[in-house]
Amino acid sequence: MKQSLYATHLNRNARLLKIKKAEAVMLPRLFCICDLGY
Repeated sequence: MKQSLYATHLNRNARLLKIKKAEAVMLPRLFCICDLGY
């Protein structure tokens, strides 16, 4: 039981890291688009 909880915890962390990475990639692109718009 403890092991499965730990596994789900790791999976959740991995998902959060993926989302953070995606945001880190997308944010500069959004700023570039905004810069081009002006």
